[in-house]
Amino acid sequence: MEKLQHDRAEMLSPYDPEAYGRLLSTLDEDVWQAYFDKKVKEHNDRIAAEKQAETDRIERERLQKLGFERNEQLIPYFQFFEDRGKIDLELLTENEFSNLLTNLKTKKAAHEAEQERIRLENERLKKETEEKERQLAEQRRIAEEAARKEREAHEKQLAAERETARKEAEKAAAEKAELEAKIRAKEDQERKAKAAAELAAKKAAAAPDREKLRLLANAIHDFKLPEMTTAHGKTVVKAIDTNFKKAVEYLQNVIAEM
Repeated sequence: MEKLQHDRAEMLSPYDPEAYGRLLSTLDEDVWQAYFDKKVKEHNDRIAAEKQAETDRIERERLQKLGFERNEQLIPYFQFFEDRGKIDLELLTENEFSNLLTNLKTKKAAHEAEQERIRLENERLKKETEEKERQLAEQRRIAEEAARKEREAHEKQLAAERETARKEAEKAAAEKAELEAKIRAKEDQERKAKAAAELAAKKAAAAPDREKLRLLANAIHDFKLPEMTTAHGKTVVKAIDTNFKKAVEYLQNVIAEM
């Protein structure tokens, strides 16, 4: 029994790590064979599963790497990859991925060609716009220059007209002043002549009275006052003499004015 236990445990140990701890010698041959076959199958199935898991892991890593590499190749074309995120790149066949890449390159080339066409068209339009603006600027410059010359000519004409008007005004003012001066001189001369005539007539009319007043002034001047002996008398005579002198002076002033 011990040998049978040992032999069976030794046969089972490659497939069951606990073989030596199991009671195997009591099993009938057919039961033992079925148990042994089961453990061998479980062992082989486990090994096959582990191998498959490793194979699956390797395949996943391969596909992940392939997907990353293909994604890197498509980065320049993402703008044109409408199905990005919807397609598993790693699952495409080489032919399918090649067709996809070629299609994206074609789209990019067409886009770049269109962009170049647009750029050239924009450049052409820009040049046309710049040329129109240059022409308009030149037309404005010519118009402004013509307007400036016309304005300067007009201002020059106005200045000449103003100068002529100023000289004519000065001449008219001088002539007016001269005429007014002549009128004033004539009026002054006439006024003086009239005043002289009136004064002469006045003097002629006042000549008798002037002569009478002159004789009166001479008579008062020549009048001899009496000599007084008393102080009072002398004071009275002195006062009379003062009044006579004032009267003579007054008469002389009146005569000079007549």
